[in-house]
Amino acid sequence: MKRFAARYAQPASLLILSCAILFDLSLAVGLAGMLIGAAALFIPASWEA
Repeated sequence: MKRFAARYAQPASLLILSCAILFDLSLAVGLAGMLIGAAALFIPASWEA
């Protein structure tokens, strides 16, 4: 699970944040992107498959 998160969640977070900046979306969209990336860092090791 942690590997999955590192591979997909953080790039997705950057993509959301970039789109929020480029297309002048609301602050909530940018914050959601940052939260997704931050949450991926704190996935517990017990979730490892």
